[in-house]
Amino acid sequence: MDRLIVTRGGVGTTAQILQWSQVLSHRVTMDFPILIQVVRGQKTLRRHGRETVISEGEAVAVAGGQTFDILNQPGSEGYYEARWLMFDQIDLASWSLENPGVPAISEVLPLRNLATEFSSLIDSTVLAIEDAESLPLPVASARVREVLAWIGVHGGRFLPMARTSLPNKIRTLISTQPGLDWTAEKVASLMAMSEATLRRHLAKEGQAFSSLLVEVRLTSAFNLILATDQPIDSIARSVGYQSPSRFAARFKAMFGHQPTILRGHHRSDDRFGTKIDRSAATSVPVRM
Repeated sequence: MDRLIVTRGGVGTTAQILQWSQVLSHRVTMDFPILIQVVRGQKTLRRHGRETVISEGEAVAVAGGQTFDILNQPGSEGYYEARWLMFDQIDLASWSLENPGVPAISEVLPLRNLATEFSSLIDSTVLAIEDAESLPLPVASARVREVLAWIGVHGGRFLPMARTSLPNKIRTLISTQPGLDWTAEKVASLMAMSEATLRRHLAKEGQAFSSLLVEVRLTSAFNLILATDQPIDSIARSVGYQSPSRFAARFKAMFGHQPTILRGHHRSDDRFGTKIDRSAATSVPVRM
């Protein structure tokens, strides 16, 4: 089957990533709390001069609204593989409120030495999202809460997005339909405030609505290119860009490379102290 980002209401969202060459991407924002399990290879997250390295068999819990430089490196089999697991916001919020003693994840929480039971639970939770007939909704939701409990055992809990900053709330809103004709006036109205108030609050956090809109649209495109087989031109249109050349230019300005690099046309970059393989990559269908 073609690669897909799969969402099941009341449970969460999952995707599987394959890359056949090293890819360094700049300024990648993870809009929602996410658990990433590295199946093969190694992932490096860099933020504010700090690096978090996640090796094969490990995972990382990332708070929503964080921006990183990301390097994915193939393993000994010659490719990088990872799984994403994002959580239904209601389950995430209720578990967080029920466990206030668990420290909140402010940026990243590496999960090392994963118990076999935890890895098996991730497998079954992904299956519950991909195949809605495999488990009734209450059981699937319970599995999500068990995943959150395991993350708590490793020392952290996700904060609900409703408790995050205004820029993150705006990202959450726009990311639901990035291709819409979003304006500051429209967003302010949906957030029950005036446009002037919205712009003033954003300015206090060093943000501008126009740049935030571009960031969300390009991040949505980045994820679709990485985790699906949709044509890149189609993805560009779905996030609000009718001109492929304008989309490609904006994409390169933000992430440091052309959109096609995520699909196999790679370059070298040694800013992480490694050389990128120039050989062409092959796109392999992922069963989702």
